[in-house]
Amino acid sequence: MIPMAFFSPAEAGNGPPGTGGIMTPAPDGEAAVRKEYAGVVAKNTREAYELFIRRHPNHPLADEARAWLKR
Repeated sequence: MIPMAFFSPAEAGNGPPGTGGIMTPAPDGEAAVRKEYAGVVAKNTREAYELFIRRHPNHPLADEARAWLKR
């Protein structure tokens, strides 16, 4: 086994797929929920708001969805 010290940092992360390398950042979960809620608002249906609440019952936007349903 060749120690990593023999490779430059640029070479260390350029292995074949699935062997390590540099990981991409995790997706932003909050941004995904907000984007989903924007789609709900665009649909503007009772079913869309109810589905959002079921999927994200503890998210602050679920409170907005509940308020919309009470109107």
